[in-house]
Amino acid sequence: MKQYLSSLLLIVILIFSGCSGAGSENEYIKPELTVNGDNVYVWADLMPGGDPKLYATGEFTVRNSGMVITWLSSKAEGAITQGTQYIMKFYPDLNLETDSLKLLPGESRMIKFTTREGLDLKNLNRDGQVDILFGVKAGNEIFNIQYKSVPVDKVY
Repeated sequence: MKQYLSSLLLIVILIFSGCSGAGSENEYIKPELTVNGDNVYVWADLMPGGDPKLYATGEFTVRNSGMVITWLSSKAEGAITQGTQYIMKFYPDLNLETDSLKLLPGESRMIKFTTREGLDLKNLNRDGQVDILFGVKAGNEIFNIQYKSVPVDKVY
């Protein structure tokens, strides 16, 4: 009888611990970030003596309105398009302007980006505008930053 009660108690404990674990898996809270593109500048370097290159630099503000984000990536992957035409993929350098990768609810952070090396211009209509899209990883989520209809200045 004692062994039976011990076994029954063990089964009840396992059932309740299994239920509490399943409930927490379903209660995943997605971080809420709002991203405002503050400014961006795009130019084509057409100076003689080298290959023409496209450069972009800008900044955006990330505001956390949800849970604590414990990790904000300093790496991103982006794309440049003109209308519906895909022009190129790029990896902007991000400057988080702080050593802390933690972003508390209500906290804002300005992030600057640049294409330090310059990008190939072969598919670009230099007289048109470009759209820039890239994603920044925060925790387990990827948040998209998008700039629409950015003029391309020509530098000679």
